[in-house]
Amino acid sequence: MWSALRVARVAAAVRDYDTVRKKLNEALEAFHEWRTRTQLPRGVPVDRNADITLLYVNNTIYAEIIGGGWVDFPKWNVRGTVLKITLLNGDYFEHGYQNVDFGGARGWENQFQSSVKIGGSGCWFTFGRAHWWMNIPGMIVVPPASPYNELGMHKVQITYNYEPSRRLRFYQFDPVHHDVAVFSVH
Repeated sequence: MWSALRVARVAAAVRDYDTVRKKLNEALEAFHEWRTRTQLPRGVPVDRNADITLLYVNNTIYAEIIGGGWVDFPKWNVRGTVLKITLLNGDYFEHGYQNVDFGGARGWENQFQSSVKIGGSGCWFTFGRAHWWMNIPGMIVVPPASPYNELGMHKVQITYNYEPSRRLRFYQFDPVHHDVAVFSVH
């Protein structure tokens, strides 16, 4: 978006209005892509062999889910479901990947209740009771992009051995840049 606007400014200075119009339209398209993190930007291929293609770029996560909605993974209804994720890195530094769930129907922790009656916050979210589960031991490192426009890539496969939570199925994030790089699936 910014590079298109810079070219448009230079073209306007020399009264090349065809280039100005073209670059302003390009900047507007880029702005719309920037606002939608549930689809990959133009030019970034979706891996049709993966359930989710996740892209790190500008220290943010964009993702596109095959056969899903905005942030839904409808394929996962029973234990044994396999999630295939292709991780792409468009930044020139390493990113990390972690996948966590905050409940589900594994059994022992699926007993949470509202705490309003006893003066609590009323949280129905299991994170308040520290019932979370790291689906990946440690952290996966996603290599940086090369200066030759090649995205860094890593493929992940997770088999869920429990039924999903109806609230938040899983939470994906970059442990190194957790303040900005988060993409949860409900």
